[in-house]
Amino acid sequence: GAQGVGHVPIHPKEFGIDFMAFPAWKWLLGPLGLGAMYVNSERIEELTPIFKGTGSVKGGENYLPYKSEWKDGAGRYEFSTPNFIDWIYFKAILEKLDEIGFEKIQKRLYELSSYLGNGLKEIGFEISLDTHKENSGILVAYHKKKTSTEIVTHLRKEDVFTADRLGGVRFAPHIYNSENQLDEIVQLLKRII
Repeated sequence: GAQGVGHVPIHPKEFGIDFMAFPAWKWLLGPLGLGAMYVNSERIEELTPIFKGTGSVKGGENYLPYKSEWKDGAGRYEFSTPNFIDWIYFKAILEKLDEIGFEKIQKRLYELSSYLGNGLKEIGFEISLDTHKENSGILVAYHKKKTSTEIVTHLRKEDVFTADRLGGVRFAPHIYNSENQLDEIVQLLKRII
């Protein structure tokens, strides 16, 4: 789910997905360290949590004696005190993304990725896409004159965050980016190539 949720439509029942975990921070713009999990309600009893806490057991609000009987349903995954601040933030960003509309977001991600890819090609990069229906919000670029490590290091010094992926530079622009920012990245790269 990490590369798809918030980026491409995912329909668990239609796709035959019974269990799926995904981070809040990637395409959903949520807080680092927070994630979510989808579990088909028909199979929820098959997945046993590895941790037990006051939030996951029946009668857990009374600490002693320790309880061991799992709550029914999704409650069994509530280990202890939730990180309320992060969940409030995550709820707010999900509402904002929903207001914008995920189809509109996906279209914009593809536009930005394509725009950046074209700019990188103009300065000698080869592009590899992680494709979904001929489009992707992610692209990996390679250049013959510089290693990906050199390029990623240089960009980081300029506060441009990319990743080194198997000898390529991974870019993943999001809706908060503009074409002007992508042009600046291309100009930065043009100076070092």
